Amino acid sequence: MTLVSDAIQIARKDIDSTIPGLEDFPVRIEKAAADIKRNFDTATTPEQTAGFFIDRIYLKWGIGFDSNRTDIRSLLPHTILRKKKGSCLGVSLLFLILAEQLDIPLHGVIIPTHFFVRYDNGTTRFNLEPNRKGYVYTDTRYQEKYGLADRPWYDMRNLSGEEVAGAVFFNLANICRLRGNHERAISLYRQSTDRLPGFPEAWGNMGICYAYINRYRDAVDALQQAKEHGPGLENISKNLGMLLLESGKYDEAVEELSEAVQKSPGDPDLHYSIGLGYYYRKDYSKAIRALRRAIKLKPGFREAVELINKINNKSRGNSRS
Repeated sequence: MTLVSDAIQIARKDIDSTIPGLEDFPVRIEKAAADIKRNFDTATTPEQTAGFFIDRIYLKWGIGFDSNRTDIRSLLPHTILRKKKGSCLGVSLLFLILAEQLDIPLHGVIIPTHFFVRYDNGTTRFNLEPNRKGYVYTDTRYQEKYGLADRPWYDMRNLSGEEVAGAVFFNLANICRLRGNHERAISLYRQSTDRLPGFPEAWGNMGICYAYINRYRDAVDALQQAKEHGPGLENISKNLGMLLLESGKYDEAVEELSEAVQKSPGDPDLHYSIGLGYYYRKDYSKAIRALRRAIKLKPGFREAVELINKINNKSRGNSRS
């Protein structure tokens, strides 16, 4: 409950001052836990035990899934009970809060853009999908659906309480970022990575925030951390290459952007940025080749055409001299 209280304070200060306090939420949780406990004698399997949680959250409380990740009220458990809808993390927190009251081995699990709950008593283990009313998904299904093969940081381990807190701070940071509060978002991303060391998405989004406030060196450092821990993270090489270009590190920029273009060969902006990097390196022939590829993909690409003309003018001026 301390985590929820901390999240409420942050939400009120930085996101929405009208967020209500806990009020009767602890009492409702205690009552729900007591109701669930009375049914334990009828449970003969862990699946039946988990079923009591599912019944409480989805049937008695009527909680549904909310895909709007910018709504703070879909993250905080006490407001989820009011609006009857929550995000994957918010609904998972309801499972975890009830489980803590009853000493049931439910754990949070984080994967890219998603969070779910796992029952694991050391002998029996199964996953509960919060967006599908507790439907059981196998580890393999998550691995395939979320492309975890080349994302080693996301090892689908059972998270500690501190690590779950890291996921909450990450989501709070995302809401601050999407609302344009980049300084506060950076602070919350830092708190997330303190609790979830190496968390690629937190480092990546932190880098984006640094770039918005023109702290390019910090942005590059954050994105390099994201790439180190999450090499399969979408657009990481593209974003890092763009920032390196902005920072004047043209050799490194061309290297990152060339890696990115292998994954997205049809992206004209990538080819243009590679051409720009070669231009600043004064490697004009390679610059023109990259810029022509950009124009082929995006006919009339004004910036690419202008840069080719600029290179040609330089070449003609050098030949006359």
